[in-house]
Amino acid sequence: MIHSIHHPCICVRDMEKSLGLYEGLLGLEKVQDMVFEGEMIEKLLQIEKPKFRIVHLKVADDILELMQFIEPDGEDKAHLMANDLGITHFCFKVLDCGQVFARIQEAGYAFTTDAPVTTPSGRQVAYFRDPDSILVEILQDPQ
Repeated sequence: MIHSIHHPCICVRDMEKSLGLYEGLLGLEKVQDMVFEGEMIEKLLQIEKPKFRIVHLKVADDILELMQFIEPDGEDKAHLMANDLGITHFCFKVLDCGQVFARIQEAGYAFTTDAPVTTPSGRQVAYFRDPDSILVEILQDPQ
């Protein structure tokens, strides 16, 4: 029935600032950049007169979608904690958690810990918040 997950979507406040992190710093490849509006979108999203920009970023075989509404403004609910209901974070798999941690930290993003943490399963993980306070995890599988 379900074949795969196509993409998660993050609604962002400032597309260029978010692209600075996801495309610039983390190296995801921009594969689509479009503006959507009109009656079909209004019916689909059940939002009156929506206009928004969508950017698809490719990482391996996956897509991360960034969406910035031009109109209308939405409510800011981005600062969810890990135990809140809803989608609270997403995770990037990395080859060297320490190296990625250092690069993100040097760019000014604050992590929840001083260094990556090793879980009981042997994975190294760390969490930081993106420009819109979305919780992002980086994860390295055991060597």
